[in-house]
Amino acid sequence: MKIAITGHNGFIGRHLVNSLIYKSNFNKEDVSLIDKEDFQNLIHLKHKLLDCQTVIHLAGVNRHEDSVYIFEENIRLTKLLIENISKKTKTIIFSSSTQQKLKNPFGEAKLKCSKLFRKWAITNNKNYINLKIPNIFGPFGKPNYNSFVSTFCDNLIYNKKVIINGSSKINLLYIDDLIETITLHLKKTINNISEISKFDGITSTSVADVFDILKNQWDFYHSNNIIPNISTKFELNLFNTLRSFIAHDNFFPKKLVKHTDERGFFSEIIKTEGKGQFSISTTISGITRGNHFHTRKIERFIVTQGKALVELRKIDSNEKISFILEGARLNFIDIPIWYTHNIKNIGTETLITLFWINEPYDPKNSDTYFIKV
Repeated sequence: MKIAITGHNGFIGRHLVNSLIYKSNFNKEDVSLIDKEDFQNLIHLKHKLLDCQTVIHLAGVNRHEDSVYIFEENIRLTKLLIENISKKTKTIIFSSSTQQKLKNPFGEAKLKCSKLFRKWAITNNKNYINLKIPNIFGPFGKPNYNSFVSTFCDNLIYNKKVIINGSSKINLLYIDDLIETITLHLKKTINNISEISKFDGITSTSVADVFDILKNQWDFYHSNNIIPNISTKFELNLFNTLRSFIAHDNFFPKKLVKHTDERGFFSEIIKTEGKGQFSISTTISGITRGNHFHTRKIERFIVTQGKALVELRKIDSNEKISFILEGARLNFIDIPIWYTHNIKNIGTETLITLFWINEPYDPKNSDTYFIKV
């Protein structure tokens, strides 16, 4: 199946592309990425849409100082997509919003676009899925744009002033749950026109409650070097979102307190409010372990003997981050999600490394995807 995706550089788009390729094993050649510039060049647009059985339309304008532009630009993109779509396209999936029922430029634009796609489907006997997405959050969101969760994370980590508005309940959906819904509908037969507003994983909460959870997590993690209690999936999703805003090259490595006496030394490797798994490995000089990434796991590396080079790379970036971990210094790093990572013994003695991860290893659901740093 060949898929075209608009808005692939956006928050939802980046997560979708990465998940399709690395988690769902879609071939890169079968995923056509439509850029903003392609909507200015119809030859390019038509070429990228060619032979695509499914089109996922994520591109759009969420915010702009000109409210008329928000409405008109969203409509323009939709019309160009419909006018240049391939005859082989059977399905359009549209990222609409629960705001389409509201009387604001963004909501009205989403409603109008949905009607245009619906008309296309009816006229051509095609399939159309309207995703009425609630408040979406997750790693690598843009502060003051994508979600108040992203704004809170950025403000807490960089000690900025936080303004909390509203105590009423809102629905929040984690990005992975949205991507799972989209992926599921790519793999099953779709019957003409459908609308999805109830997503698995929606959490009803308040802005104030979200801030309290994030602040508690950050206080534990930053001030006391403690992994906070992760008792629910929602708390795990918030903590992984929070961690994604840390500038790892400045934040790590961290030094542990080392208590030494005639017996040797004692050091608390990690404190946790939840459960997890500690592991230990030995690595021969010159050998590299790893070259994989995780999408949900919290993982810590610490070298107790020898010298290691640890490399990290966000999977959709070419930029590498490197750290030297040494047993003599007893320092550690935490591995961010969606970063492929490895560890190499660059010393002469056997490398001894301790690992902690927040969940026991499950071979049926390992959350481990192999790709070289």
